[in-house]
Amino acid sequence: FTAFSRAGNDCSNAVGIVLGIGDVDVNLLLLITGLSFASGIIVLGRLVIKNLGSITELRPSTAFTVEVPNSIILFIGTLQGIPLSGTHMLVASLLGLSKASKTPMEKGIWKIILVWILTFPMAAIFSVVLFFPIDYILSLI
Repeated sequence: FTAFSRAGNDCSNAVGIVLGIGDVDVNLLLLITGLSFASGIIVLGRLVIKNLGSITELRPSTAFTVEVPNSIILFIGTLQGIPLSGTHMLVASLLGLSKASKTPMEKGIWKIILVWILTFPMAAIFSVVLFFPIDYILSLI
């Protein structure tokens, strides 16, 4: 259920941006996005999985406790058309679990928080840097 909700929201976030450019076949775009999402998890996801699994001590019952609210919020948000960050919610759930169960958090959490803080300005700067050469190339066409 978590994977279903996550894919529904994350793939929609990517497809929504592309649909903004004009007349695009939505079904083909969703198929490409779904395949890319699945292959990205297989190829790149292992590092994130290891990092998330080491944030705090997990047992089957506590891992289930973390996943259930995450999947429900993602599912309801997706039905409402709200773009959400499943990663932010999952890490917040892990932090809440760590505090509630009074288990220590690993140092890796601070790296995640720092990257979150840097993500917004880095994305904005990167967009500005890419805009001008792409705009120039398109004006030549």
